[in-house]
Amino acid sequence: MFRVTLVILLSIFLISCVQKKPQYIKPDVKTDYDNFKKIISFDGTRIRGGDDFSALRQGFVCPGKSSYLRATHSMKSNTTGYQLYVRVCYTGDWAFYDEAYDEHGNRLETISILRKVIDCSSGGVCQYVEDIGISIDKSQLEEYSYTGVTIQMSGRRDHVIFVIPSDYIKIFLSGVLRGLSTSKNL
Repeated sequence: MFRVTLVILLSIFLISCVQKKPQYIKPDVKTDYDNFKKIISFDGTRIRGGDDFSALRQGFVCPGKSSYLRATHSMKSNTTGYQLYVRVCYTGDWAFYDEAYDEHGNRLETISILRKVIDCSSGGVCQYVEDIGISIDKSQLEEYSYTGVTIQMSGRRDHVIFVIPSDYIKIFLSGVLRGLSTSKNL
């Protein structure tokens, strides 16, 4: 009986250590035209992955991490910038995420968009959220569209990994191209 219990507990532990494949529902690209700012914004479907189940059990409202590709096109300068927008929710101390690298060792520019304490009411355990923009060149995205990409974002006390599948990147890039060609008719 002890061995059976031990095998079950060990199996549960090993399953929880396996990195789960990112999940997203029907990849799509949302397009928004701002005629006052003269920009077109493109947002891909949010990819969820790596939920922090201990945070869920403690009743926190924002467990885990998510990401999506986004782009902004300036109609005045006819330039387009691309970014991986990531949200990381966690407990403990501030991580202060400030650098990112792809799996090939290329450093990617990061910008902090939001750092916020969500809740500190659970017996001194606080929940934090950080939103970070990771800039990616279009040429890099085009390369990643064949293989997908894994990006590690690091901070003072932690690091997180984001996996962006190749089909997601292809659909995003084609959605941006479609939106840009449509905007020429405006």
